[in-house]
Amino acid sequence: YRWVDPADEARSIATIERDGFWRGENVHILRDGTVLHVDSTVSVLTDEANRRIGLLAVIRDITSAKRAAVMQQQLEERARIALDAAELGTWKHDISTGQGELDARARAHYGISAQAVGIDEILARVHPEDLPAVRRTIVAATDPRVKATVNVEYRTVRPHAATRWLLISGTVRFELVDGSERAVVAIGTTRDVTEHRRTQERLHDAD
Repeated sequence: YRWVDPADEARSIATIERDGFWRGENVHILRDGTVLHVDSTVSVLTDEANRRIGLLAVIRDITSAKRAAVMQQQLEERARIALDAAELGTWKHDISTGQGELDARARAHYGISAQAVGIDEILARVHPEDLPAVRRTIVAATDPRVKATVNVEYRTVRPHAATRWLLISGTVRFELVDGSERAVVAIGTTRDVTEHRRTQERLHDAD
């Protein structure tokens, strides 16, 4: 095989000469043209007189892991592009602690600056007339006998800001705890549907 980057090979040799040990990730090309990503560890072997007598090299093929990481990165980038195109925010809620995480767009939807936020703070932004429907949605989604999907529209009330309509969608994950199912985490999206609601109202008024 040969190293793709001769400079990497030179640096590894220099490190072995200086320290007697080297570890790193690099890319090799086999004689048949196959490209391998490897994790290598090389140690200098010495005899009783501390004279160098050889090298011990352990080389691990990490090509599959590298490819999987690249694919995961590509999937995340596609998901981000799709979310941006649809103007969706994302959220995650740890049901056991009552704490949640909002991305930048979801924070903007609620008028919240902190990335970590408690469910009580979210509910405090819900219009009082819509709060009962939101609570019913939460109960149905976290009940293991129902396992309803999260799908609810409601108005948000923000300080010094106009009322906005949000569409909240998501799912809840359950785990078996002490022989019974419990809701542990919920994830989903937020979408500002204010203009859509206003269009519906205009059409209703015009009919």
